This record gives sequence, C-alpha cells and structure tokens, in this order.
Amino acid sequence: MSFEVYGYLFIAVGLFILWGVLAKPTFFWSSRIAERTRKLLGEAGTMILYLILGAALVVVGIFSVVGVINLMN
Repeated sequence: MSFEVYGYLFIAVGLFILWGVLAKPTFFWSSRIAERTRKLLGEAGTMILYLILGAALVVVGIFSVVGVINLMN
C-alpha cells in the first residue's frame, strides 16, 4: 500500500470537517464532542477551532501527496 493513501485520507477528513463546520448538518454539529466543545469555547470558538483543524489536515495531506513531507517517517 502506498503511503500517499494517508495523504489522501488527511485531505478527505479535512474537507469533511470543513464541510461540517460550514454546512452545520445535525449529525455533525449536534454530536457529543461538538456540543462539549461549543460549551467550552462557544459557537464562534468552536467554528474557528474546527476550521483550523480541517485546514491543517488538508494542508498536511496535500504536502504529503506532493512529497514535501513524509507521514510515515
């Protein structure tokens, strides 16, 4: 199995998180973890945290796919 798969997985998960934050589907935004995070950080803080997390995963995935970083080393 090629290690590029992990990069594509990071990209997919990052895009899913970004979509979840922007579209706010019930199953995503009302999950236990999201509700706890919203209680702790508030609505805006949770959105910012998830946007940063999603964007970071996408960037790391892209860097992995193009060979800038190696996720398995």
